[in-house]
Amino acid sequence: MAHFVLIDRLLAGVGGHNFQYAVDVLQAAEAVGYEPVLAARTSFDAASDLPANWKLRTLFKYGWTRRHMAGVDGTSRRAIGTDARPIHAPSTSKSKAFWKDLLDFPKRRDREKHIEDLAGGCDVLFDELGFHAGDRIFVPTISEFDLLGLTRFLARKPESAKVAWHLQFHFDIFFGREPDYASQVKRKSLLRSQFAAALAELPDHQLHFYATTPQVAAQYNQLAIADFTPLPYPVSGALVDSPPQQEAPESEPQGPLRITLAGAMRREKGKRALAPVVDELSDLLNDGEAQIWIQSSGRKVERFLNPPWKSALEYHDEIPRNPQGPLVAVTNALDREQYLRLIKHAQIGLFLYDSQRYHSRCSGILVEMLAAGVPVIVPAGCWLSEQIQGPIYEHLQGHREQYAPSWVQLEQPTWVGGSVRSAEVTCTVAEGTRAVLCSVATPDELRQGHHMRIEAHLLDAAGDPVSEPQVTILGQAAGLTQVRALFRPVAGTHTLQLRISNAYHDAELAIQAVEMAGYCEDRRALPAGQIGLICAEANQAPRLIRELIDAYEHYRDTAATFSVNWSHQHAPLRTVEMLESRHALANERVA
Repeated sequence: MAHFVLIDRLLAGVGGHNFQYAVDVLQAAEAVGYEPVLAARTSFDAASDLPANWKLRTLFKYGWTRRHMAGVDGTSRRAIGTDARPIHAPSTSKSKAFWKDLLDFPKRRDREKHIEDLAGGCDVLFDELGFHAGDRIFVPTISEFDLLGLTRFLARKPESAKVAWHLQFHFDIFFGREPDYASQVKRKSLLRSQFAAALAELPDHQLHFYATTPQVAAQYNQLAIADFTPLPYPVSGALVDSPPQQEAPESEPQGPLRITLAGAMRREKGKRALAPVVDELSDLLNDGEAQIWIQSSGRKVERFLNPPWKSALEYHDEIPRNPQGPLVAVTNALDREQYLRLIKHAQIGLFLYDSQRYHSRCSGILVEMLAAGVPVIVPAGCWLSEQIQGPIYEHLQGHREQYAPSWVQLEQPTWVGGSVRSAEVTCTVAEGTRAVLCSVATPDELRQGHHMRIEAHLLDAAGDPVSEPQVTILGQAAGLTQVRALFRPVAGTHTLQLRISNAYHDAELAIQAVEMAGYCEDRRALPAGQIGLICAEANQAPRLIRELIDAYEHYRDTAATFSVNWSHQHAPLRTVEMLESRHALANERVA
């Protein structure tokens, strides 16, 4: 029987997304006839948690090595070869190279240790398994630095060219968003040199490159050293096979509506935004209408809460059945079954993530929430929002086409100067208007990675603001010619003034006529989105939570419908099939 070998030097124990990913993919590989083999860290001790017929080998001493990575998450500023030495430019003199190498010696020793750790671990693994043409090797969390260790191993084992090696890159290599990449010439040159030097040592190997999102794949493809293909993040079969809407009623969570922040609390996951959200939802929390669940240690959560809430926090080492307090913290160290319960029984998934850090990165938690049919609130201008942006546009477009508005105004923008020029349009809001649907033809700039920011200023008859501006950030959606957003006038609104600008860059957007259509329906009759809602700024989260709760059945039902196709796209078996099809396609090209 052919082997399916999954190598993950970041996998240090049971629990977490690396473990879940490995188990799901290996189960799918076994289902199509492969013998599963898992290679992990030496600290991994979980033979009893894996099927008895699987081979588990704990081989790698070291994991993530930020100081030697050159991408966004790393600090290295030199191209490195498989010998752990810096790669010098051809113009560098021998004497200058000598002194650079001498000064680099301490770092080189550390790099050597990590490179050989991966290469040596693979030596041990494949001395046991051997190399067979039908085998598949999958490394789901490799970095450009890890590639050096793998390349060293492959180069000294020529027979490794018999098998297909599938390598997936998860980390960004450029800062910012697409329009920012072109200026990062040095980083691009460094990474291209490092990749090119490594791959030059493996001219005969079957190497297939992947990334976790199309955006990350596009970054690596700018290096022009290989073809990187996006690979769907696999969803646990337990979520796909029994979504919550198919479970027995008694298994449903009882009591307050669960707003869940799953995954470890980190800076880029918005831990500092938690306190304002809790404070502004105090009425819902105190009245027992809503409950916030946080996956983190109780002590850590307390640090990010204001004093009145610290004593209200419940902490549990496993998922409690029906806690009644307003705030519930559960440990990061949930086993697989407990973690899946946390996801499946969430009723709103809240993501306070840093939009820029997650511009390209995949969120495994979002993939799982959407597969479980959970309505979500996500940050704008990033991979997370792109997953529901198109469906939201379609929902608003459908309402515009099916229901006649109370009034419509089509306005040409007036351009206003400033550090970033903005297009300004104004309309009079008829009495009784509960919602204004704004529609704009998609500017070409959005197709180039830019985003549109719309500030809706609600003014009274004297031109004074009657509330804080309502802000939205819009990106493009494939196949749609217009972007749309819904704004809700408050009491006393006479005029709606829209200011439209580039959300993250100075480049001007080519804004044409703006249509504003007024409706008298409230939130229940005209929800602002479907499946979930998108936060332009973290401080909007409480307002959007209330919006979602007011029309909860709509969001729950549309999320459940969306989950069917989403789960199919992200099934572990599909991941394995895509690896197989990529291998078959490569063989056809060779033939």
